[in-house]
Amino acid sequence: MSTKANVAQSYAAADASRASAEKDRRPVGAGGIDNTTFDNMSGLRREFTGSTKQYGEVRDAYGRIQASAKNPSAAGDLSLIFNYMKVLDPGSTVREGEFATAQTAAGIPERIINAYNQARTGERLNEAQRKDFVDRAGLLYNRQHETYLATKKNYDNLAKRFGFDPSLVTFDQSGGIAGPQAAPPAPTTNTVPDWAK
Repeated sequence: MSTKANVAQSYAAADASRASAEKDRRPVGAGGIDNTTFDNMSGLRREFTGSTKQYGEVRDAYGRIQASAKNPSAAGDLSLIFNYMKVLDPGSTVREGEFATAQTAAGIPERIINAYNQARTGERLNEAQRKDFVDRAGLLYNRQHETYLATKKNYDNLAKRFGFDPSLVTFDQSGGIAGPQAAPPAPTTNTVPDWAK
């Protein structure tokens, strides 16, 4: 093969390599994001979604607890107890023994009322227990939500460091579910006791 043919072949290979590289840098969609940037953002979004998976499970269980407690019934109590256990340990399987322990988490008078209600209507919980489960689940959800917000903030900052719009990496996962509002702290007064005057 002649030297001219070798040079022509080298130029053709270089042109093909440049064309392939240009193709990889072409914008994806109307956003004008190149493939590498898109892949990096997608990877970061996958990491964020994986890091907040447990929050989603707790959020869903707490939402079902709220719905179950609104209209007391035998089925509602089953759902409330089952989902309370899911708030305590997302991703686990609720076993019959754990279910029974949650159901009997009450004093003797409440257990007697529960036995009566179960015999009469099939309900497993009394009103005080139902409220306690909902309140406690709300506190646990609030704590999980705080952890989620901290994780979201970290990924928002990471996205900014890479030059990405954080809204393309993180997103609101609350689904409109809000935990109970914490009671405001009691006001403090700087009164001097009579004996100190």
